[in-house]
Amino acid sequence: WGQKNLLTEEDKFKTCLQFKLDQTSITPLENSGLPILTQALFDCPSPSGNLLAILLPVKEGEKGSEKQILQIFSQQCCLQTFDLFNYHEHVSVGNFFSGFCWSREEDKIVYTAEKKKVKSHFFFSESKEEVTPGHEYDFVENWGEQMTECSSPQIFVLDRNKEEVSVVENLPEKYSFGQPVFADKDSVVCVGVKSEPFRSGLRSCYNKPGSLFHLALDGSFCDQLGENGRLSFSHRFSPNRELLVYLDHSSHGSHMSETRVMLIDWKTKQLNLITESPDSSTTEFKGLVCFNLPRNCFSADSAHLFLSSY
Repeated sequence: WGQKNLLTEEDKFKTCLQFKLDQTSITPLENSGLPILTQALFDCPSPSGNLLAILLPVKEGEKGSEKQILQIFSQQCCLQTFDLFNYHEHVSVGNFFSGFCWSREEDKIVYTAEKKKVKSHFFFSESKEEVTPGHEYDFVENWGEQMTECSSPQIFVLDRNKEEVSVVENLPEKYSFGQPVFADKDSVVCVGVKSEPFRSGLRSCYNKPGSLFHLALDGSFCDQLGENGRLSFSHRFSPNRELLVYLDHSSHGSHMSETRVMLIDWKTKQLNLITESPDSSTTEFKGLVCFNLPRNCFSADSAHLFLSSY
C-alpha cells in the first residue's frame, strides 16, 4: 500500500505480512503489515505490536541541511508525522545515550536528543533574526569517540494525544542524560553521566561517574538511584514491573573491567548485589564483562535473568 507524505515526498512502502502455517493451509494473521523503510535510522514497535514508530532523515532541498522526522504507523496507514527539528537537534542513535521507549498505554514515547542550539551570528551581521550575537563560533565540547554529534543529550517526551514534544525539566546540572525507560505512565528511569569537568568519551571506556535517575515527566521530582562513584547503565524492568536490574561499573581503574549486576526492588527501592567483582569473590566465578543487557532479559515469570558476557 502507499500513502503520500509531504515531508518525505514518498508514497510507497514495503510491508511485512505474518502467516500461520499448518499441514493443509496458509492463513494470514493480519490483513496488512507494518511498513519496512530501508532509509530509516531506526524503528521501534509498540508493546502491543500494532503500532510502529520510525525515525527518518529528511533533506531540505537539494543542498539543504538534513533534519529528522518521526512517523507512527498502524497496520493500515501512517497515523502521525512529527518534525522533530521544531523541538530539538538530532536524536541520539547508536551511542551510549541512545534510548527510545513506548509507554505501556502507547500514548507517549520517551527518547534522547540534543537540546536546541541557540541561534547566533557575528556582531555586524545584517540579519533581522532575533538571535544572540557573538557566539556563532563558540567551541562546544562533545563526547568524542564516534559521538561527536553528542554534547548535551536530554530526555524528551512525545505525547501522541496532544501531538507535541516536550523536554523533561528540572534535571541536575552538569549531567548528560540518556537511555530512558518508562517506570510508569508519569515517570521514567534514565542514566545521567557527569559531563564536567570534561567529556572524555563513552564508546568503550565506562570508567566515568554516572547514576540512574528516576524522573517525573512533569519535572516534579528527580531521585538518584544506586551507588555513588560508579557508572550505572543498561537498566531493565521485569515483566511484573517489580524489579529493576542494571549493570554497574567502577568509575576508576581500567577502561572496561568487570561489570556488576545490580537489582532494585522497585516497591521498597532496596538495592541488592547479584554478581560481585572477582577480586572480592570467594567462589570460582570470574566476573562478567558486558556492555549491555538484552531488551528482554527476564524470563516470563520474572524469576530468571539471561545475559551474555565476554
